[in-house]
Amino acid sequence: MKNDPSTNWWWKKIDFRKRDDEAAAFYYELARRNHPLEIFPSFNKLNYGEHEIVFQKFSRKFAGWKRPLAIVHVGKMYLHEDYAVFQNVTWNLRESKNALQTRFWEMIEAERIRRGISEPAPGKEGGKSRNAGNKNKNKGKGGQSWRWLELMDDPHRLTSNDRSHLSAAREKCREIKSDFRLLWDEIGKHRAFLERYYRENPKALQIDREPVKW
Repeated sequence: MKNDPSTNWWWKKIDFRKRDDEAAAFYYELARRNHPLEIFPSFNKLNYGEHEIVFQKFSRKFAGWKRPLAIVHVGKMYLHEDYAVFQNVTWNLRESKNALQTRFWEMIEAERIRRGISEPAPGKEGGKSRNAGNKNKNKGKGGQSWRWLELMDDPHRLTSNDRSHLSAAREKCREIKSDFRLLWDEIGKHRAFLERYYRENPKALQIDREPVKW
């Protein structure tokens, strides 16, 4: 950063259309700029377990993320609370869309009644599934103002429009400073837990410590 601020702009090399963590990455990096950058690792340097903590906290708060509509299981299936598995069911692919939807809905409704689960009220669904596609066509650019971070890192030779964006970026950065502190409190607890766990289980696979693949 002392010589060339752009060396910190790792997101320029990422096509976020193929990922689901852009909002978490953006707000993490924005909040990180409340501190000297060398104090906390950049988002792309977090290991798997830490990445998941950031994703869940920041995507839920800033991007309206919600649990996925459906889950595809590879290998052993884990039944999540409030999800249903319809075993031994096959579908006639030559039937009409309406007929298939009607029968599927009847199965869903029967399972809801059995469990005492009500349908969400209209307008309450909200949010986006983690696997919702990013339809933005600009490489590496989803719905986030990455230019904000670049202006904060290199606030020189700015136009009046740039100065306006920089002011907004700094204001938002200060606003989410406490979120970043709470986030790192949780990451700290996560690291302490892993230290104890792997010390007591030296042969366990240390998946949570593996780097995220980019």
